[in-house]
Amino acid sequence: MKKGFTLAEVLVTLGIIGVVAAITIPLLITNIKKREIETRLKSTYSILSNAVRMSEADNDSVEGWDFSLDTLQFMQLYLLPYLKASYKDKNTTFRYPTFEIFLLNGTKIVFRVWNEWGGDYENKYPFVSMQVDINGNKRPNKQGVDIFYFYLFPYARNLYNNGTGNQAYNVPSGGLYYDGYGASKDKLINNYWRGCKNGVDAGYCTGLIVRNGWKIPPDYPIKL
Repeated sequence: MKKGFTLAEVLVTLGIIGVVAAITIPLLITNIKKREIETRLKSTYSILSNAVRMSEADNDSVEGWDFSLDTLQFMQLYLLPYLKASYKDKNTTFRYPTFEIFLLNGTKIVFRVWNEWGGDYENKYPFVSMQVDINGNKRPNKQGVDIFYFYLFPYARNLYNNGTGNQAYNVPSGGLYYDGYGASKDKLINNYWRGCKNGVDAGYCTGLIVRNGWKIPPDYPIKL
């Protein structure tokens, strides 16, 4: 007599497979998203860091760069010659001029020299912001998911601020830094303005990932 599976047994087996798939597939997709974010973010930082290093070889250290230049002049002199990109152009659609590029891997970076605001703070303590969109113009265009921030600071300073929250604390020297440098983990997560959890401008998500060895931490407050 041949033995086989009953219809009830088959249905139970399929049900179990469905439950397991429902649990594991979303987790797998999330893990893939995390790896992509981590890889692209670290790669972009490496590209920017190498560009700064090569520029310093030709133009001396960052501390000696002219941060009083407008964004286009600054980019043409210090950064554009050292960045390989598929697109480079100034952008005048914003209130303040910016310069945007697309790296060969599709990452978009928007640069702005913060000395053009007209306030005393920007004139005394200028810096360059670098908004990194790891998937170009694709959605969701959300900070902490596909948008992250790095900065180029001209010299050591206890606090850098652009009027919408503090970008960094206790910067030891001029150079390239991530958003939230010098902040505690609690501040990176919970700061009202830039905290990854509560921030209006959640720039500190960059710091959370960098401080965790370029890995998205298990308690990352943004759903991916």
